[in-house]
Amino acid sequence: MSRRTFLKNGIAASTLPLFGFKSFDTDHLEGVDNLRFNLNYAPHFGLFKSHAGEDLMSQLDFMAESGFKSFEDNEMRMRPKVTQNQIAETLIKNGMTMGVFVGHKIYWDRPNLTSGNTDLRDEFLADIRSSIEVAKLSE
Repeated sequence: MSRRTFLKNGIAASTLPLFGFKSFDTDHLEGVDNLRFNLNYAPHFGLFKSHAGEDLMSQLDFMAESGFKSFEDNEMRMRPKVTQNQIAETLIKNGMTMGVFVGHKIYWDRPNLTSGNTDLRDEFLADIRSSIEVAKLSE
């Protein structure tokens, strides 16, 4: 997108309240069925903490009530099994699916899979195998 188009669209959007358009809030949508996004957006924990509080399951409930069909949690594999199960149960209860999560340890400062180090390769494969079990939780 060009800078000119971006600025033009931004200015146009900022004038909408002047013409009586309200910002998106769900108060005026009480009782509306099937308030769900058409695309499979997947928010993560913390995104709605100011709306839903610190409790992770409350945040998931809020996401579902806001129309999200999926959820992502990069830390899912590292969470305690009890929390993983609670998340899975809450996703199923809300008709949501698990989106992406990080399935292995990430080495930001050095190569691991391309290094030729068999210990790092074995660690990667073990992480992936354990991640498969995590992914099955919300099926």
